[in-house]
Amino acid sequence: MVDDYTDPVSRREHVQMLNGGSGRWACDLCIRDGSAVAAEHKNQYFSTLNYPHLYYYDTQKECLRCSKTFTFSKEEKRHWYEDLKFYIEADAIHCQECRKEMRAEKTLNTELSVLLGLGIENLSEKDLERVIDIYVGWGKHNKVAYYRSVERKMNLKKGSNAKTEQ
Repeated sequence: MVDDYTDPVSRREHVQMLNGGSGRWACDLCIRDGSAVAAEHKNQYFSTLNYPHLYYYDTQKECLRCSKTFTFSKEEKRHWYEDLKFYIEADAIHCQECRKEMRAEKTLNTELSVLLGLGIENLSEKDLERVIDIYVGWGKHNKVAYYRSVERKMNLKKGSNAKTEQ
């Protein structure tokens, strides 16, 4: 019996069987129906141990962070390997939602590092409030309490300096 691979699951299994899951080759049917898109191997970074992708196709993955099933799309693969110049060995291990959350966490962590790098004595009221806001968002109650006490001391000090000037 010859399978015409009209079912998307059969097509995906067909491509993975022929490629060993590598995305290096695609059948004519997959190319015609858009299940696979041609890759531009000249725009890819690959090592001498691996060959470039000739075609990209959608693959189903399980996110390591949230365990949801997600699709690593052929368009996203093209973007990763040709536009962003990721090595072809790179693979999506997190869904887009988790990647977005992780980038936001990293951005906040960088912002916090910069603020704390100034030293507590050099933080403005606005900076100190931002530090507190970040820790509130992370649920770090001990840090919030500590920086609130620093904030109170700064306000007391500022108040006593104002009285001294009068």
